[in-house]
Amino acid sequence: MLKFTPLLITLLLTTQATAINIKFDYTHDTQGFFQDPLKRQALQTAGNIFTQFQDNLTPINPQNQNNYDITFTKPDGSGSTTIQNLQIQENEIIIYVGGWNFHPSVLGWANNGQISDIQGSQEFKDNINARGQQGALLDTPTDYATWGGVITFNKSINWHFNTNTNPEQDQQDFLTTATHEIGHILGFGEAPSWLAQITEENQNYIFNGQASIIANNNTPPKLDSYGSHWAPNTQSTYLNQPQETAMDPSTPKGQRQYLTQLDYAGFHDIGWQIPEPSSLFILLALTTPLIKRK
Repeated sequence: MLKFTPLLITLLLTTQATAINIKFDYTHDTQGFFQDPLKRQALQTAGNIFTQFQDNLTPINPQNQNNYDITFTKPDGSGSTTIQNLQIQENEIIIYVGGWNFHPSVLGWANNGQISDIQGSQEFKDNINARGQQGALLDTPTDYATWGGVITFNKSINWHFNTNTNPEQDQQDFLTTATHEIGHILGFGEAPSWLAQITEENQNYIFNGQASIIANNNTPPKLDSYGSHWAPNTQSTYLNQPQETAMDPSTPKGQRQYLTQLDYAGFHDIGWQIPEPSSLFILLALTTPLIKRK
C-alpha cells in the first residue's frame, strides 16, 4: 500500500514548467463592450484561473527570413483581419476580445484563427506550430500549444460581471462564460491532441484521455454531438462538492460554475501541466510517467 507524505506530494508536483500568462488585447473592441473596468476585471479574473496551467512555451520571434501571418474574425463582428509577424513572449498567450449583439441563444464563442504563410527555417515553422511542445508535432499529437486566439461575447445578454457575488436568477454569469471560452482557446474540444483521443461508440463520442477516465469514476466520459464539450449536464466535483462541468455546452442562468475535477483532467489529457494537489494527479504521477508532457 502506498503511503503519501507531504514531501512525496511536493516532489511529485514539482516541475520546471512556468505558469502561462494570458494577455488580453482590446484593439478590436470597437463597440466598447469592455469600456467598463468591472468587465475587464471580470475577464482578467477568468484569465488568472489558468495561471496554474504550466508549460514551457517558447516565444515567437519573427525576424529576417522567418515570417508568418495570423488571420481571424474580429471580435466586434466587423469582418476578418490579418496580423503579420505578431511578436509573442515566452509563456505568453494573446487573446483578442470584444463584443457585439447577436442571437441571445449564444453567449459567446472562441477560435484560434488561422496561421498561414509561414516562411523561414524548419525550426521556426515547428516553433509556430508547437512552441517547444514536441508532442504537438507527432503524427498522433500528445501535447498542445497555441499563440492565442479570439473571444467574442454577446452584448445582448443580461450579464453578471461582479466576481465577488453570484448572479441573479435572470442573469448569465460572465466569469463562468469567460472561463469556458478561454478553455477552448487552450485546446479543449479543439486541440489535435484532444481530437486524437476521441472514439465513437453507439453513435456517441467518447473521450479516452487517461486522466479524464480516472476523474470520471474510471469511465470514459461522453462528449456532445460535436466532440467539442463534455456531454450536456455532465457532473463532476469542485472542491469535493458536486457540480456540473464548466466545459459542457451550456450554463443555466443564475449559476456560477468553476472548472471541476473532470475539466482539469481534460486539460491535462490535452497536454497542459497542471499541479493540481489532488489524489487524481498524485495517482497519475505515480503510475503513468508518460502523462508528464513538456
